[in-house]
Amino acid sequence: MSGQSVLTIGERVPDFAVPDSTGRQRTLTEMTAARSLALVFFAAGNDPRCVRQLRDFSEHLRAFNAELVNLAAVAVMSTERGDRLRHALDVRFPMLCDADAELCRAWGLLDDSAKLPSALPGLVVVDREGKLLQLTRGSLDERPSAAESVAALQAGKPSAPLKALRPRFADRMAAWRSGGR
Repeated sequence: MSGQSVLTIGERVPDFAVPDSTGRQRTLTEMTAARSLALVFFAAGNDPRCVRQLRDFSEHLRAFNAELVNLAAVAVMSTERGDRLRHALDVRFPMLCDADAELCRAWGLLDDSAKLPSALPGLVVVDREGKLLQLTRGSLDERPSAAESVAALQAGKPSAPLKALRPRFADRMAAWRSGGR
């Protein structure tokens, strides 16, 4: 990693702005103003595993709210596709549409090995002060579970990561914010 810093648990996360499926710009600052935020990264709405993941978190929405945690989903898709998917699955939390894949890339949660880039399944939890509480990356077959995530929040500690994730986060976010890659 050539001595570059890596964002670690407890560090402040740089702000971002990404449209949700209604076209409204959402920022980290706005979404963490009153509560912590759990961002569920998923690959694509046409994959049955992704559909199950979204339904799993939708079914646990009240449990997240009871822990004073807002919930939002993140995928590489247009706002139009995100809106259709949110309505088709009756998802009752914001779906952030990272059409240019820059947020997923900055978080180290981008799978660009296929013809079309997609988000890697993952879970990021940020507290009200903008500090990273959890950064977990799964795979297409192994994903962060909503029940395990809620249990970890209730216990006051991050759930065990599925795989170690050490992106050069600060560098990726700085490049994204400056328009570079």
